[in-house]
Amino acid sequence: MNLSNDLGTNYKYDSNNVTYDRSSIHEYFNWIDDRPLIAVYSTSWFDYPHVYGELFFTDVVDWIQTTFKTISEIRHFHWLLRPHPCDAWYKYYDLKKALPSVIPNHIGLAPLGWDGNEIENSVDALVTLYGTAGLEYASIGKPVLVASQGWYGHVGFVQSPTSRDEYLKLLPSKWWLNLDLQKSIELSNLFAGWHFAVPSWQENLIMYDDSKQDDIYEYFPMWLQENQRSIKDEILQIRKWFKYSNNKSYHTFKIVHSQDFSIPSYN
Repeated sequence: MNLSNDLGTNYKYDSNNVTYDRSSIHEYFNWIDDRPLIAVYSTSWFDYPHVYGELFFTDVVDWIQTTFKTISEIRHFHWLLRPHPCDAWYKYYDLKKALPSVIPNHIGLAPLGWDGNEIENSVDALVTLYGTAGLEYASIGKPVLVASQGWYGHVGFVQSPTSRDEYLKLLPSKWWLNLDLQKSIELSNLFAGWHFAVPSWQENLIMYDDSKQDDIYEYFPMWLQENQRSIKDEILQIRKWFKYSNNKSYHTFKIVHSQDFSIPSYN
């Protein structure tokens, strides 16, 4: 059940999505033998690719095209390339446009609308630049290879290369044998809890998804009025983080100190 109003999540878990399990994926692409099936998840073309530090690639297009060129020669695996769900919303650039017109028969390009849960359950492993799918796969015990450290590659629940060359050398190998999948489950769930949770004092101080666009401005005055106390608390925490902490992540600081939060006078 999808309880989020996030744009990508809504498209990924749309109730109208087409269900394809492993056998029907093989049938769709006319794959006869049962080689390891590796998913490659594209990311949103409009995200800021270097927001979590320097990537090993110029941008998302560089990563997907370099990956495609490499896996085109890796025929001992089947590869399922999946577009980002938000491609259906942006409708400007998509995975198909980033790839050559001729795709080797051991690589399949999944159409938009295939159910995300079914793909997760059907494939053996995931390759992603640094997508949220890495957390989702790791949380159900599926191995994940990221192309750059991003925002969670350092935590220990994915295979995280230290260079562009290492990433490309890992692709043809059984890199997942190096992962403790039970540890991956535990660490990914812990990380997701920290990253996506908010302290209780924050209450309803949560913005609409930015895909709502003009609707955000319409409800903004009411949102400010209803959350004055939480906004003041947020300002206090930002001041404490800026003045006293060496942690580069404000959200991490906020979660760490959520239990010892004290409210001073605002006068």
